[in-house]
Amino acid sequence: RATDRAGNETFWPSPSGISVNIDETAPLLEKTKYKVEGNDVSEEDSVYINGTKALTVYGTYSDSESGVKALSVKKSDGASTFTALDCSVTYTTEATPSETSSYAAYDTISNKKDITGWKCEITAAVLAAAFPAAVNGNRASIKLRFDGENMADATTTLVAYSLIWDKTPPAIPENAIILRQKTAEETSY
Repeated sequence: RATDRAGNETFWPSPSGISVNIDETAPLLEKTKYKVEGNDVSEEDSVYINGTKALTVYGTYSDSESGVKALSVKKSDGASTFTALDCSVTYTTEATPSETSSYAAYDTISNKKDITGWKCEITAAVLAAAFPAAVNGNRASIKLRFDGENMADATTTLVAYSLIWDKTPPAIPENAIILRQKTAEETSY
């Protein structure tokens, strides 16, 4: 408030003043489940892939004090260096995020405090390209990491999964004998 010698007053920005919201906590960021090519996979810390199926990861992400910024998704090079991973991340504002929730692009959600969860879709081609060319059918592993930040610039990191590249088919010994019982419908086998 400013007052001149004549007693005239000017209020900025208004007579009631301004309010300041102080957010000293990092946003909540957790993984909840993942699916390979639309099929549920048990919750584990390692995801086995062979470059032929897409991966979808679901999680919670929120900050009711200041709201959240868009997630950053990265992959390791097998060591401690992380680089960006090209994938589609969408967000939900539903009270209890799940795979059946309605997801939308970050820019389409006006109040970032309403964001409660996320879905990250990674195509099979992106997964295959994420591994070094030297893999050539052998096993290799990289880490999948999600970086979150709230509007007050507090950050949180989630190293969600180890992605294990495995294109080696299972071996069946040549002398393996497979026994099965004849069903009632079969006359011979």
